[in-house]
Amino acid sequence: MKHKHLLDGLRVAQPYGASTENLPTRGRFSPFLFSGISFSTGGYSAEYGEALSSVLLLNTQDEPDQNKTDIGLMTVGLGVGNTQKWNKSSLSMNANYINLAPYQSVIPQNVSWNTSFQSLSGESVYRYNFNNGILKVYAAFDASQFDVNQTNINSHKQLE
Repeated sequence: MKHKHLLDGLRVAQPYGASTENLPTRGRFSPFLFSGISFSTGGYSAEYGEALSSVLLLNTQDEPDQNKTDIGLMTVGLGVGNTQKWNKSSLSMNANYINLAPYQSVIPQNVSWNTSFQSLSGESVYRYNFNNGILKVYAAFDASQFDVNQTNINSHKQLE
């Protein structure tokens, strides 16, 4: 199966954060960046490549509607974001910290963790409206850390 992720029509090579086999992973992009998300399966034209099984189209907002500050508190982390809007431009920035150690200490795990998953990520979007179009500049960083014991499926020896 072949899948593509497109952000404003451009192919995204690595849409998900760091992971290992048989463990879920998180997406790299904040859902608040997008004005529309479309997922489709089957029947693609040459525009997307004819041998695909699915396409996820992500369309970013052209212009935010107002200045705003967001604070997100989760059981596994926190996030903060700010958007400033001017006459012809805007700047949005956000950062997130996630630490699964508290969650993993309360909920029994079927995985042998040496170090629980932690990540620090952030992104910024600068938009400038010209008379005949819009410029969007996106920058992001993502640092993840975890250590897990897994059985090597190519080995006859099992982890205890």
